[in-house]
Amino acid sequence: MVIPAIIFPIILFLLPLACLAGDSYSLTRSIDPIEISGSEVPDMTGMEISNLRVFMSRNGHVRPIPFQIDQKGSGNDWIWDAIYDSDKVDDSFYEEELEQIVAQGNLTYDDQDPSGKSVFDNNDVVVFLAKDAGDKDRKSVMRLGADKLLELKITDPVNQAKGWVYLAYFGSDAPAISDIRYVQYEPEKSRVSGPEHEFLYSPEQTMILDDFKLGGVSVLAGNRIRGEVTTGIGPITLDFKFSEKDIRGYNSGYINGPVRIVKRSVEYVGLGSGITSPNVNCDHFHYPWHAEIPVLISKRFPVQRVSILATSIFREVKFSRAEVNGVEKPIFLGDHSIQGNILKENIEAEWIELAGEGISVINSVKIPQHHKGHLDVTPYLINAKQVSGVEVGFLIRTTDKTPDGDHVIHSVFLFTAKSNKEKFLENAIELLQKKLLINMVMLVQ
Repeated sequence: MVIPAIIFPIILFLLPLACLAGDSYSLTRSIDPIEISGSEVPDMTGMEISNLRVFMSRNGHVRPIPFQIDQKGSGNDWIWDAIYDSDKVDDSFYEEELEQIVAQGNLTYDDQDPSGKSVFDNNDVVVFLAKDAGDKDRKSVMRLGADKLLELKITDPVNQAKGWVYLAYFGSDAPAISDIRYVQYEPEKSRVSGPEHEFLYSPEQTMILDDFKLGGVSVLAGNRIRGEVTTGIGPITLDFKFSEKDIRGYNSGYINGPVRIVKRSVEYVGLGSGITSPNVNCDHFHYPWHAEIPVLISKRFPVQRVSILATSIFREVKFSRAEVNGVEKPIFLGDHSIQGNILKENIEAEWIELAGEGISVINSVKIPQHHKGHLDVTPYLINAKQVSGVEVGFLIRTTDKTPDGDHVIHSVFLFTAKSNKEKFLENAIELLQKKLLINMVMLVQ
């Protein structure tokens, strides 16, 4: 009878600790951005953006985390930090296109806001990183004295790991914001940089990268676009081919936040004989450990079909193998024994990883939900001598189900130069396939 008498109080003592442990930060996903629109948190709308903060707590210590609020106007389009002047636009653009850029000045403020104020509206978006979440700690956070306080619980559907952040509004005397900046855009240099990487855009072709550095080392040898457009009425058709050299455009505006960069370019494709596609807005999204680069598909009458092979050529010397989902064994690079597309028998593959000494780059394609089943996407991997590198990308083709109109999908690149590559690959796949779940509780209103 002595042993049960000892065990029983120990169990009673440990039960509260187990409950507390359940409220501790356990998320392992380190690269996911979290986006919360104003429509999802109606109790926080109408508040001045300058007095909104996002906090986390670890072991009872509360601190602000990096975040940004990307605004949208009444037309549901971005409110830019800055727009480009018309004198920076290529001379080949028509006068009405120049006027369009000048007219974009009204997009540097939200036309839904009261004069002289910036307020959080239904279509504005709060953006932060899941890695900055912390423990569930209502008591410590409520000591900050916020006039409105919202708890957001983030859950990983893969393993049920959790983390918490707190969105707070202060009517006055708001605490200092975090001074951490994960990403930076330098428009005068056409450069986007992050903790481990640097993208350098071509000043002449706003969709094309001149360089991609990872861990301070250049890993990109070039971009390639090979497209084909079939036009016609009835049985009479005409085919046009184009490359990356035929894509023209101009930078339109940007949002230079600490968590993500949104950079818009307006693009069209020259098809020869004076024929061009319409101008289309293309938004580039840059995060600390991944980027979403737009691919433009314009299918308007009399266009019947469009196919685009969008690839990047990486420096072979930097990468030793490729991993592909659905392919059991790694593909070792450098022997050039296979000619043509190595993945021609793996048409269902959704991502391709190139791995080298201490670095990893993963490429995938992000298809909007409303286009699922409307586009054919197949993987492409070439490691042949004539390529002078490793060419990776995807072939995107319209189908009979593709609706007419302008469609922008995104080629997604995830990358690291420091993290454990196996863990990074796991995180990257989860970001691509399993969206984090958000639950909210209003604590102070």
